[in-house]
Order: sequence, then structure tokens, then C-alpha cells
Amino acid sequence: MSVTNAEIDKLRKEAEKAEKALCSLYADLGAVACTYHKAINVTDSNGVYSDICDVTDERDSVEERINEIKGAVNALSEKDRHLELTNRSMSRIDERLETLISSLGAVATEMYSAGVLPEEFVRYMKPYIEYEKRLKDLEEKAKEDKGNLFSSLKKKKVERHRGSLNSVFSECGKRLYNSSALGQLPGERAEEICKEIFEIKEQKKDFRKNIGETRTDISKTQESLKSMGVLGEEKVTLRDLEERLEGIERELDKLYEQYGRIITPTMEEWLDSLAPEDLKKACNHVTNEIKHIKQQNLNIQYLEIEQQVEGHSSHKAEFDAQISQLESQKALIDRQIAELKSKSDIENRAISDLKQQQVDISIEFRTL
Repeated sequence: MSVTNAEIDKLRKEAEKAEKALCSLYADLGAVACTYHKAINVTDSNGVYSDICDVTDERDSVEERINEIKGAVNALSEKDRHLELTNRSMSRIDERLETLISSLGAVATEMYSAGVLPEEFVRYMKPYIEYEKRLKDLEEKAKEDKGNLFSSLKKKKVERHRGSLNSVFSECGKRLYNSSALGQLPGERAEEICKEIFEIKEQKKDFRKNIGETRTDISKTQESLKSMGVLGEEKVTLRDLEERLEGIERELDKLYEQYGRIITPTMEEWLDSLAPEDLKKACNHVTNEIKHIKQQNLNIQYLEIEQQVEGHSSHKAEFDAQISQLESQKALIDRQIAELKSKSDIENRAISDLKQQQVDISIEFRTL
């Protein structure tokens, strides 16, 4: 079966991949071997090793700055989130407090309506007293205008006023809440409400303290970012630093690869059974890949030579066919030449006979 260009191209692509893999393995070896630079002691590697140390220091410096900024940014984000959650909790307990205050006002107004509210609490019922007075006036006017055109309008006013009762409970409750009488209203329901109100007030104190501490922490973190020169530009700065770090890592990989290439030829001088396992493993990977690449190149050369041999054989077959064809043509020409020679001999003999006849005729003429 003949060797095709596709087969050779496939092997070449595989060899290219192997070369790239070898570059990576050289870099891996360099990264490991640098740790044992003094023990390996290859003079030609000293310059590259010095460059590696410089670039490594630069990488560590950039990484440290990135981590410092990220730490501050994450802390600031966490504090902001904590502050937001605390404010939300504050809003929820404020809503609950409003409900409790309104409930306290409702309990007090019920006691007032039932005539059992102690006298010292009556002064906090002013909104309810005014509400009842206004309701009574509206109801009386609605009765007076019963049956005329304004009756339905005044009934609606009565209904609207009744609908404002909850706001009246709230106003009465606020007066009690803001007074020194909070917690003194008699009755089991009032005691339960006031107990929860006092608990919420304590919670709000804790929340306010927590919010204050969080805001202080936020200010400190912002000052830290400001001292770094990145406040307000954290994302841009981090992006620039990370791009710079990527460039440094690429440069470092090239130096590691160069270091690995330099020490590989001298491997037998410094690699022995006592060498660290990670170094031996990296060396084995490199040597195995080099052998693999050599074998691939031999396979490619073999196929190329085989292809050339096949090409030469094909050309020889073409030449042999041409020779055979030429020999056939020569044989034909030789036959034609023989035939022409035979004809020429016959014609020459005929010419000789004619000449002899002419001679004979001439002699006859002379004898006459």
C-alpha cells in the first residue's frame, strides 16, 4: 500500500503537538529544578535563574497588592451587605412596632369606650374623643337630611370617617408610647403589647449600635483603600494588576522553559537515585517526551523515504515502459530498413543490368 501525503501530514501535526507538550514539560522541569538550583549547579543556568528570581519577586509583589485590594474590597462589600441587612431588619421591626403601637391605642380606646380606662390615661385619648365627637355630628346631620338629595353624600362622609378609626388607634398609641405611662396601662393584652414593645426598643438599640460600628468599619476600610490610592477605582486597578500578573506569569513560564532546556543535557551529571521525587518525575517526563519525539521524527523520515522509493519505482516503471516502446519502434524501423535495403538491392541490380545492356548496345553499334 502506497504512502500518502495525508499520512505524513498527520504525523507532522502530531509531532508539532509533541513539541509544544515538550515546551510545557521543560517549563515544569524548570519550575521544580529552580528549587534545587544550588544542588544542580549548572553554570550556564545561573543567568536565567537570576532572571527567574527577579520576575518571581515582581509576581509576588503584584499578587500581594491584588490580595490586599481584594481583601479590602470584599470587606467593604461584606460590610455594605451587613448594613443593608441590618437596615432591612430595622425596617421590619419598625413595621411591627407601628402595628403594636396601633394595637396599644386600640386597647386603650376599647377600655375608654367601656368606661374602665383609668383617669390618668384619658388625656392620651384626645384623638379618639375628637373622632367620636366628629362621628356623632356627622351621624346627626345624616339623620336630619334623611330623604333629601344630600342624604347619600352625608352617609358617605360618615363611612369615610369610620374608616379613619385605625389612624385614630395609631395616634392614641403614639401618645402612650411617647409618654412616661408606657407599660402602665392595665390589662393582660396591654401588658403583652408593652412587653413586646420594650423588647423591640432594646433590639433597636442593638441595631443602632451595630449600624454605628458597621459604618465605622466601612469608613476605616474606605480609608485603607484611599491610602492604597484606589478608592473609587478598585475594579479598574484590579483589572490592570491582573493583566500585568498574566504577563508576568507568561514571562516566568518562558524563563522556566529556558532553564529546563539548559539543564536537560547535563541531567546525567546531577540526577541520581537520591534526587527529590518531584525532580525525578519532571526529568522523566522530559526524557520520555524527547524519546517520543525522536521516534515520531524517525517515523516521518521513514515514510518520506518510503514515499521517495515508491516515486522512484514509479518513474523506473515509466522509463521501462518508454524503453520497451522505443525498442518496439526500433524493431519496426529495422524491419522497414531491411525492406528498403532489399528493394534498393533489387533496384541496384536492375540499374546494373540496364547499364550492361547499354554497353552491349554501344559495342554493337561500333561493330557495324
